[in-house]
Amino acid sequence: MAYKPAGWNAIYKDFRDKDGAYTGIFVDAFSNLVNSKLLPNGQWPTEAKVYLRPEFKGKLVVTYPTDDDAVLFWSKQVIDKYVWGFVADFAKQEPMYVRGTQAPTDDVEAAKAVATFSTDGGLIPFDGTVARFVLPKEDPFVAWAQQAAIFEDAKHPEAAKLYLNWLLDKNTQANIWYMWSVRTDVPPPKGYQPIWEYKNGNPTAFGTSWRRTLSDTDWVVSW
Repeated sequence: MAYKPAGWNAIYKDFRDKDGAYTGIFVDAFSNLVNSKLLPNGQWPTEAKVYLRPEFKGKLVVTYPTDDDAVLFWSKQVIDKYVWGFVADFAKQEPMYVRGTQAPTDDVEAAKAVATFSTDGGLIPFDGTVARFVLPKEDPFVAWAQQAAIFEDAKHPEAAKLYLNWLLDKNTQANIWYMWSVRTDVPPPKGYQPIWEYKNGNPTAFGTSWRRTLSDTDWVVSW
């Protein structure tokens, strides 16, 4: 359904269809998540090669790259930069492989692992948690606008419109989402840039490249 909710023009233009067929509702990102109780701040891994240090052997958790498309795209970007040697060296670290992207968060929070690069986290730490989300300074990370749309034959189109308006309301965008807003008039938390300003976190790359990435089955199977 072509529908443009309130505040349409405030949504970053690359996150929405020009005719209103769909729109991003929040920005998610996968990068480093560390247990701040197990690792002091100065030792938090940020770049991919840091995970190859001896002290991390047997202490990392990661989602199978073939189990989640965002993790798969993160893996592709890292392999493009560090080539296949990184995969071989990372395997020697004996990481714990898990299904889905919630499991790494749970394992890091529960101190079953010290870190992961295959999940998201709050830009501002959640109350009572020890996990900390850390962006890389140089390496690429995966970011994208999670999209929503209304089916043309929706049984309750007015309710769907109301819900979409709530999702994109400025107050909701500022106070509900734990990562970045899709609105240009909602600033990110202190210490962060708007997501479209990160050169190593292009939030449109994942959406435009995933079809080509998933068709490259040779490297997918090899991992």
